Amino acid sequence: MSRIFIRIAPESNISIAKNYEFIGKELLYISLCPIPEIVGEVNCDCGQPATVIFNDELYKCNTCTKYLIPENKLESNDDLSYPITIQTIKEMRFEFSYNGEKWYNLWGRNIETKEWKGFLKEIKAMALEKKEIEINGEYTQETKKMQIY
Repeated sequence: MSRIFIRIAPESNISIAKNYEFIGKELLYISLCPIPEIVGEVNCDCGQPATVIFNDELYKCNTCTKYLIPENKLESNDDLSYPITIQTIKEMRFEFSYNGEKWYNLWGRNIETKEWKGFLKEIKAMALEKKEIEINGEYTQETKKMQIY
């Protein structure tokens, strides 16, 4: 068993999406939907072009929507555009290194671990931060398998 660096191969092309979430001080149940194309252009009460339908009846612009929801703030964070699962890992290509200098190919289907839950979290963090991680593992050249501890 030794310390091994592992990273996602550049051609794996994991895309990152921006998530937005309104965080309110109190619990509210509202319906907020984009205006369907079939409705066409409508204006908010303030005269600006409306962007959403509020509670299935009011057309509101982004500014007015913000004021209708009391003491809220819009938070955003980066997340992967699809979940990291064991199947996702098995279909990806990785690279590994013993010293961080010379890198070798490793297919995800050749990775074995008893702690998939923890490993999946590490892979997600690695993808979001776009850098390699250091793991305890062992690579067997004959079988081309990596055991992660």
